[in-house]
Amino acid sequence: MSIIDVRLSRTEKRGTGEELDMDLARLIGIIIVFGAPAIIGGGLVFHWFHSWPVVWIYEILLVLLALRIAFNTAGKSAPSGH
Repeated sequence: MSIIDVRLSRTEKRGTGEELDMDLARLIGIIIVFGAPAIIGGGLVFHWFHSWPVVWIYEILLVLLALRIAFNTAGKSAPSGH
């Protein structure tokens, strides 16, 4: 069984494979976009407060925000370019 056969069988069971792939791509993209604020913002928070618990609170809030945005937009399809 080739990769194409597996993809076709998955598509038949769950709907179109393009929708699943696009949702996953958008989810991963949103999480990657939040990586820069996590790294840079974490450094700035530590510079301002000199406290690791404050940095962890910032990081946890940022992860919760990223997950909320990712899961809210993952169910929506991307706008069509053509």
